[in-house]
Amino acid sequence: MDPTPRLAAKTAVVTGGTSGIGLAVVRRFVREGARVVAIARRPGPEAEAAGARVLACDVADAERTRAAFEEATALLGGLDVVVLNAGVSELDEGPVEAVDPDRLRRQLEVNALGVLHGLREAARHLRDGGSVIITSTAALAWPFPDYLTYSASKAPLEAMCRHAAMKLGPRGIRVNTVSPGTIITAMQPEDDPEARIAPLATCLGRVGTPEDVAGVVAFLASDDARYVTATDIRVDGGWLGGITERERDALLGNA
Repeated sequence: MDPTPRLAAKTAVVTGGTSGIGLAVVRRFVREGARVVAIARRPGPEAEAAGARVLACDVADAERTRAAFEEATALLGGLDVVVLNAGVSELDEGPVEAVDPDRLRRQLEVNALGVLHGLREAARHLRDGGSVIITSTAALAWPFPDYLTYSASKAPLEAMCRHAAMKLGPRGIRVNTVSPGTIITAMQPEDDPEARIAPLATCLGRVGTPEDVAGVVAFLASDDARYVTATDIRVDGGWLGGITERERDALLGNA
């Protein structure tokens, strides 16, 4: 007899849940027994095919985010898990003096303010004992060329995580971040420079998949992680494990 799925009877909202990592999380949650609402700017036929409801919303807009969470809570009859995954990425080509401040502003609106809006709604709607998972980035630990504004827009998330975990801890609500490394999605295709380097630079010798991240998110959403809060889990294949033999040989011209 199959064991009970570990997210059985749980309800979840996943922002950015119609593509990439968010879609993989939606699929994993449904497979693990959860009822899910995906909130996203773009349509979500694949999320709907997986069994989720999809609500259109730009998380950069506080009022629309509030309305979407209220509708999701009504549809699900309450919330147990909130995954704040929606994000955008723009590269900064050229020297530092050429960086466009508007590029940072655009990314902050979604990547930082969007998470703040989602945290506010999670605090309003989550049942006691719930879980919040925020998608950060491993690029904060190993800065990559041309990621200045993207990394800056993600840097506030771990601070928000720790403070929200302190505030919500008395209600038994856990708040954590997950920091993906090189994950192949529409936002980071296989010919991306970072994706081409990852097989050399990671301990596991490959790029990541959205499903690699979704498994960690499902763990943090489950009762298996009931004593895990205010922390970050980096899902990067061991990029920071050190110089790999493959990387050494490539740098020395021996590959």
